Formats: sequence, structure tokens, C-alpha cells
Amino acid sequence: MAICIDIGIIVLVFFIVFTIPVLFGSLSKKDEENKKKMDVDSVFQDITTNDTIKDNQNKRKLVDAGIDLTMVKVYITNTGKIKSIPLEEYVLGVVLSEMPAAFDEEALMAQSILARTYVISKKLKSCSKSEEADICDSTHCQVYTDPEEKKKQWGSKADEYYEKIKSAVEKTANLIVSYEGVIIEYPQYFAISSGKTEEAESVFSIDIPYLQSVESPGEEEAPKYESKKTYTKTNFINIIKNNISGSDLSVNNLESAINILSRNVGDTVKEIKIGNNVLTGIEFRQIFALNSANFTINFEGDNVVIDCKGYGHGVGMSQWGANAMAKNGNNYKEIIKHYFQGSDVININDVYLE
Repeated sequence: MAICIDIGIIVLVFFIVFTIPVLFGSLSKKDEENKKKMDVDSVFQDITTNDTIKDNQNKRKLVDAGIDLTMVKVYITNTGKIKSIPLEEYVLGVVLSEMPAAFDEEALMAQSILARTYVISKKLKSCSKSEEADICDSTHCQVYTDPEEKKKQWGSKADEYYEKIKSAVEKTANLIVSYEGVIIEYPQYFAISSGKTEEAESVFSIDIPYLQSVESPGEEEAPKYESKKTYTKTNFINIIKNNISGSDLSVNNLESAINILSRNVGDTVKEIKIGNNVLTGIEFRQIFALNSANFTINFEGDNVVIDCKGYGHGVGMSQWGANAMAKNGNNYKEIIKHYFQGSDVININDVYLE
């Protein structure tokens, strides 16, 4: 019996001394592998976290970019001189020039924000008319008029209109349009749509996510919603030949030689065939100085009649459409977010540069 116990003790001791360390060693090795796996996951997680932090650090806020956000250097085309104007005073001079003062206040507020965004975006690129200026006062950029000069044009409505627009500008002070937290580069606007805006790619040949075609109803009351130009067939042909070399148009083949081939998503003409030439709708618009590229061509006896809808390039915010939205109860933020898909209106101090 004693011998059996001794043998049992020996076996037990042998198990403790040799087997358990091997077992624990195996477990420890597995734990170490698991630990290594956890470390690898943590490394990837750290990389992701660090990249996110790094991206945020690389993005500079507009206010930290060394850009003067208080003054605007405006190239005055009539004098050829540069005038420094406080930002909000400049925005006032743009709104009273670019949008009818009789418009609803919410539309004027939306215009104020776009005017401010436009000039700040120009500060990042400057105006090609003057390297030393931020922007010019003409339609090359956006129209600016000295408020005192505009008052003279308004006559008896001067004080009423001035205070109305000044209020709209003040209520939106320091607000600009952003896309994914970054100031938008193309805060485009125009006068009148034909019921839909146009996507940027169709007009400027660049795909911009926030400048897509959207519905813009209620603009039929605009005085230039529809326009018409009439030419004799001979005059029409002469204009084409003066602008396009090698044109084969004649009075006899004119009607069969003109064909609108395609339209863009916003209904502007994409391509039109004129005899043996194919033009873009924009090129045709320029040749005949049309109000827009949304046109049809009809023949009435010996005349060529070009009927147009809308006024302007058609991209971004339609001003008359904005007024229609405002009269329908939409506020300035809703107006901007409608015409600039996916955008937001934020304080200039919170916006980032790309």
C-alpha cells in the first residue's frame, strides 16, 4: 500500500514538474498570439484614428489662412483703379446691383450670402482683370455699385429699398455657403430659369456635386422669362457665315439644314446642327446674343424665329426662382440648400479651405 502511494506521489510530482509547464507554456503561446493579433488590430485602429486627426489638422480654417476677411479690394472698371471696401459694405453694393430691391427679404438674404461667398472665393483666386484686386465690379465677376449712386437711380424709393437690402445683409452677416465643411468654389447665380436649373457640367464642362439640375417653378411672371428674336432667312444665313467658316447654308436648304440634336438635363440645347457644322447650344447663344441656351427655332414665311426661355447661364441659384420660393414661405437657408444640393450655410469662422 505504501509503495502504491509512493508511486502515485512520484507520478503526481512528475506531472506537476513536466506536464503543467508545457500546458501553461502552450496556453501562454496562444495568449501571446492573441495578444499579437489584438496589437495588430490596435495598430490599424491607431492608423485610422491618426489619419483622421491628421486630415483634420491638414485642413485649415479660412480665418487661419491669412486672408483678409474684413476688406475687399475691388477693381473699378470705369476708372481702372482699385478701391478697398469693408466686406459687408461691399456685399450691400452687390445685392442692390444684382437683385431687384422689390424681391422678398428671404431671397435678398440668400443673395447676400452668395455675394459674400463669391467674393471670398475670388480672394482665393483673384480677378484676371487685375492681379492686385480681389474682384472687379462688372459682370466679369459680380456687379458692384456704390450705394449712394444706386440711391440716385431709385428716386423716391431710395430710402425704402436701401434699408430693406441693408437689413438683409446685416441679418446674414458672416454667413457663407459650404459643402462638406469647405467653402464652395462656385457660388453661381443667374436671373431666370426656364423651370429647371442646369447642371454645371453642361455649361462649364466640370462636374460639381452641389451644382446639379433642380426644379425651379414659379418664374413665369419674370419679365424676361420668354424672349424672341426674328431674322429674315438671308440675315440669319449671313450671321452664321460671318461666325462660322465654310458654312453651306442657303435660303433654299435652310429649314432642312437646321436641327437641334440634343438637350441637356436642364433643357438647354446641348448640340445643334447648322448645315455641315455642329455647334453647342452655348456657341449658338453667343452668336445670336440670346438670353439663354434654352431655345427653339421656327420658320414663319421668309423669317427665322428663335424663341428663348430663361435668362442667364442657368447654373446655381435662379434669382427669380429664389423669390418665388421666398413668397411660397421658404427661408434663405432652404433656398440655398435647394439650389446648391448638399450644401450648408455656416459662419465664416467655421468654414475650412479644401
